[in-house]
Amino acid sequence: MAVAETLVDVFETGAADFADRIAFESFGARLSFSSVADHARAIASGLQRLGLQKGDCVAIMASNVMACAPVLFGVIAGGFVLAPVDPDASPQELAAQLNASGARVMFVLETSAHILCDAVESLETLERAIIMAPGDLIGWRGFFANVTVRRLRRRVKPYTLFATLPFGSFTEWGAGEAPKPVDHTPDDVALWRYAGAGQGGVRLAHRALLAEIAQAGSWLHEPGIGELPTTSAALAHDQPVSNPVALILCWLFMWRIGAKQILLMDARDTGDAIKAFRKSPPDMLALSPALYGALAGGKALAGVDLSRLKACASLSAGMTADIAERWKAATGVDIAPVDSGAKGLQD
Repeated sequence: MAVAETLVDVFETGAADFADRIAFESFGARLSFSSVADHARAIASGLQRLGLQKGDCVAIMASNVMACAPVLFGVIAGGFVLAPVDPDASPQELAAQLNASGARVMFVLETSAHILCDAVESLETLERAIIMAPGDLIGWRGFFANVTVRRLRRRVKPYTLFATLPFGSFTEWGAGEAPKPVDHTPDDVALWRYAGAGQGGVRLAHRALLAEIAQAGSWLHEPGIGELPTTSAALAHDQPVSNPVALILCWLFMWRIGAKQILLMDARDTGDAIKAFRKSPPDMLALSPALYGALAGGKALAGVDLSRLKACASLSAGMTADIAERWKAATGVDIAPVDSGAKGLQD
């Protein structure tokens, strides 16, 4: 594997080396590494055409949907700084983060758009929002995904926003031109990470994030975690880009090694998780404590093939001994608390 000097090298190398492999799966639909790369380049071009310059900040506020990966890599490949925001942040928290980061454009999943609506009067730098839908980039399944989320689960609350574009229209427009070349260096800032209320944020360079990716690989060799997954491995997770450990361990590291990621949009929905596991039995899991607990109870895992499962991780707080014990009894696999056991991934 070639030595990467920036995250753009990680992106381009993965796109070339694993072009025909499946990179992401969501709602039963799949995108190859090359397809993700094409959409990412369209996003990079679109942001450049909006007038953004190298080093400008772009925010994303979304749970796990297919459009997240192209946004992640498109922002970075375009020379911009990514500012991930918790999709459940309050309007006050959102405004604080956007103003502190200086974000000019924001990608927001429509399930969180009402939060942006409530925060908009307090925003100082935001110029435009790109509205993402759960069904973006998943073909004909997108219609059913949108109906399920909007009408059946009623997860989209009313909102009114101006200066917005639908994600699909934006990427189609961006694809009309190739992105302009950008001179990337290891010391360029790639990520703005929120440090907490009253603390602002931390700007992380490509060099620092590459070190964290390397650490993720080392962590997977720790006793009790399991062997490093092969490039045919599948990782299922419900952790958004805004989770700092998930960003490294899932979104970036798994792309780096050519593994498939199964995206679970809603950590509260065991039905979606079961459907995903039956379609693509996972080798690894990175789930919230709540979802582990729900799956380990009753007969939820009946009929699910977990024979390939080698490692499980909890990337967020709240894991209890009871949940871990019930999961181990149901699957035979321990849950590793990465949130507390790999602090370096967050520091």
